[in-house]
Amino acid sequence: LDSYSLSAPKDYFEKDRLSYEVKYPMCLFGEHLLGPVNDTPVMVVESEKTAVLSSFYYPQYKWVSCGAANGLTVVSKHKTKVLQGRKVYWVCDSDKAGRENRSIDNLQKAITSFDVIDLFPERIDGYDLGDSILDGYLPSLINE
Repeated sequence: LDSYSLSAPKDYFEKDRLSYEVKYPMCLFGEHLLGPVNDTPVMVVESEKTAVLSSFYYPQYKWVSCGAANGLTVVSKHKTKVLQGRKVYWVCDSDKAGRENRSIDNLQKAITSFDVIDLFPERIDGYDLGDSILDGYLPSLINE
């Protein structure tokens, strides 16, 4: 019998993981909410918390999370396919990992319409849009 489990098989880490990508692909958190390609900007954030909170306070955008600063690595390049043809923004966390990472590099290579938004350039403590929303401050994102 074939397994229809969403988890990887027992030998996943013992074999070549790339061979399992087609059968067991990871996706962006919130990807199912994107719908067909249109003009709605897509905001990519690291944290699922930030994606959820931001989708409520900024409904004019589509929000997805890659799960970590380096959540869009070469091994997970299939995650960027759903973003192709869309206007994409990386809303970075205010630390070195949020501003300089492989996810930004890979998005720049994969997406023709891509920009980075740094909402808190003076901070270096990992503060993000989700933290800002919880603090009661809703910054303007893109020419609003």
